[in-house]
Amino acid sequence: MEGAEEKKKKVPAVPETLKKKQRNFMELKIKRLRKKTTSTMATSASSHLNKGIKQVYMSLPQGEKVQAMYIWIDWTGERLCCKTWTLDSEPTGVEELPEWNFDGSSTFKSEGSNSDMYLVPAAMIRDPFCKDSNKLVFCEVFKYNSKPAETNSRHTCKQIMDMVSNQHPWFGMEQEYTVMGTDGHPFCWPSSGFPGPQGPNYCGVGADKAYGRDIVEAHYRPACTLWEFQLGPCEGINMGDHLWVACFILHHAATNFSTKTMREENGLNCDPKGSLDNAQHLTGFHETSNINDFSASVANHGASTCIPWTVCQEKKGYFEDRCPSANCNPFSMTEALIRTCLLNETGDEPFQYKN
Repeated sequence: MEGAEEKKKKVPAVPETLKKKQRNFMELKIKRLRKKTTSTMATSASSHLNKGIKQVYMSLPQGEKVQAMYIWIDWTGERLCCKTWTLDSEPTGVEELPEWNFDGSSTFKSEGSNSDMYLVPAAMIRDPFCKDSNKLVFCEVFKYNSKPAETNSRHTCKQIMDMVSNQHPWFGMEQEYTVMGTDGHPFCWPSSGFPGPQGPNYCGVGADKAYGRDIVEAHYRPACTLWEFQLGPCEGINMGDHLWVACFILHHAATNFSTKTMREENGLNCDPKGSLDNAQHLTGFHETSNINDFSASVANHGASTCIPWTVCQEKKGYFEDRCPSANCNPFSMTEALIRTCLLNETGDEPFQYKN
């Protein structure tokens, strides 16, 4: 024991200033997680019910009837609402789906005197939860006067994408997310203090490395090709449609973008020395750029815009925009990329094009 005491004394103490910095950083990180995460992993009263009883009814034959769950963006612009319409037959496209409505005053989208809001089907996929021929339908929201709702950013995004359809813009999005407990604390974090560095947990295996795997696997099954999760490449407006349908717990998003010309031989010119000076401006942490500085670099995940090394070598491919936040709107973000990169717009205000 005496030897152990002597050994213990020889361990250098962590400076209080460093401890304070680490503590402040982790507290800030928790605040950001709480602010940006829109879904929580919670133990609700229904979790104790026998799910086998529900399955009996869910397994009953539907015949030719089809349930179409209409999904739309709520008044916050970050969350989703839904309700289901039973159809007599399976639709083969969105043009066969009826328009619907809802009470906007109940969802803070309109005043009571003109509360009707209209759902116009925009994208349709197979429902992975109800199976059979049932559908998930992503909708645009319009007011009683046929004007797009304030949170309907898809409307202008579709117009911009149609203008550059001959360039076939492709997008790929990566959505990271954090599972939160009902107390607003990251799931399975220590009740006091903070977890260790990410090294052992990144792509980790084992009960002490990865938590909430059941949720991850359940999401991976119905949203195939996803897990981390990543979507794409999707062309034009499909990027926003697919991400909104696939998206659940938000934390951080990154974007990959390319056009048909960029993907062809010699579609990109890259000078690996041209962006070295930008490294002097990077003051972000954990593979993020500083919000006050724009930077572009090859194979540098700490830059605002990252160009993969293979793209630099082959002079074709895509670039990665690492600036978008967890709760970014994919329609607004992809529209901004097109306006900047293909329509050469500058300034803070988007140009209004005539139809």
